[in-house]
Amino acid sequence: MDIFDMYVKDVLKSSEYREISDRYEDKFGYFHPGLIPQDETLRGFSEKVAESLNTGYNTLPEAYDVKLAEIWLYTRRFKDINEKYRELTNEGIPLMQIGGISIDDLEKLVDDCVRQGRDLFPEYFEWDIDPDADY
Repeated sequence: MDIFDMYVKDVLKSSEYREISDRYEDKFGYFHPGLIPQDETLRGFSEKVAESLNTGYNTLPEAYDVKLAEIWLYTRRFKDINEKYRELTNEGIPLMQIGGISIDDLEKLVDDCVRQGRDLFPEYFEWDIDPDADY
């Protein structure tokens, strides 16, 4: 059987998987193999990595239905959401402060911010912001 027809989960230690994974990591950072569906072949994974590299955007989170926003950092979708937030607040989305939110919920939150014309992140994430404090 051709190694590219085998499931990724069965070839994680192979040089072929490592080479594909290394090319992805060089551009987008680490993608945990546990996020790859159990029935994904090495060929399918290779094609998705190639698509990401060819477009310049990380397409794996959408292809594998990964929800955490942090994983979406280098995707076109995140870029668009971040741009909406930046237009409203003059700052990028504070990723270090919003861990665990899904990309869908992040998008809804930013859309709500735009609709209301103000940054709702402090309320949504229950940040204690002291207006007299120097941060």
